[in-house]
Amino acid sequence: MFQKRSKKLLSAALCVLSLCFSVQYPQAVGISAAAAILMEADSGRILYAQNSDQELGIASTTKIMTALVAIESCALDEVVEIKQSHMVEGSSMYLKVGEELTLETLLYGLMLCSGNDAAVAIAEHVGGSVEGFAEMMNARADELGCSHTRFVTPNGLDAEGHCTTAAELAKIASEAIKNETFVKIINTASHSFPNLEGNRQYQVNNKDSFLQMMDGAFGIKTGFTADAGYCFVGALNRDGRLYISVVLGSGWPPNKSYKWKDTVKLMNYGIDNYEKQAIG
Repeated sequence: MFQKRSKKLLSAALCVLSLCFSVQYPQAVGISAAAAILMEADSGRILYAQNSDQELGIASTTKIMTALVAIESCALDEVVEIKQSHMVEGSSMYLKVGEELTLETLLYGLMLCSGNDAAVAIAEHVGGSVEGFAEMMNARADELGCSHTRFVTPNGLDAEGHCTTAAELAKIASEAIKNETFVKIINTASHSFPNLEGNRQYQVNNKDSFLQMMDGAFGIKTGFTADAGYCFVGALNRDGRLYISVVLGSGWPPNKSYKWKDTVKLMNYGIDNYEKQAIG
């Protein structure tokens, strides 16, 4: 009898815990992404979440951490010589072996046109090697309390073990937008610059269409790989509130526009359902 009563009490307690820890949102957003989150950047408050703790590939949204670590670790005017090891597959700013560019110009190529070559050039310059730079990225993630995050590459190309969650990626993005240099770069529509030899001119254009979709949009980064699908991390400043959105696995080809639709839905959801209130 005592055992039966104990079991009933335990069941009741578990039900109460389940109710306490389940989060109810005002309405369903109706998005395509495998995982998503909407966060208020200043407070870290979660306004909406869907599978936000699931470890997934994040494609080129990886470059948010690449840029942050580079900016925090080195002077922007440091000179980087382009090497054969920087020539990798995927999106590129079409660097040439032997030329020299500043770290700052490589950061524009990294974040605007999503240059995978720029990512490796930055990684080897800052960390000594891709592996060394990945250690720096992981150390920075640990500082932010991101226990489900592991970086293997600086560009987000599919690699075993390279993953994070929507929740932790939002946390990383919230940290990155505190940096003025980072925000200046991601909010740039296009950027032209020569190499240091002066014999070649670059122009990199921002792939972030969200910048033109909503008033107050100012970033952050697109991404796609065959494993991760379309991904996007967005940032919006509206009525004194900073919103960070993350969508992972938001469709695969030919559904390139799903990530934009999902992001706009998330941002509008936050604007429509939450407001700042003074207490006291």
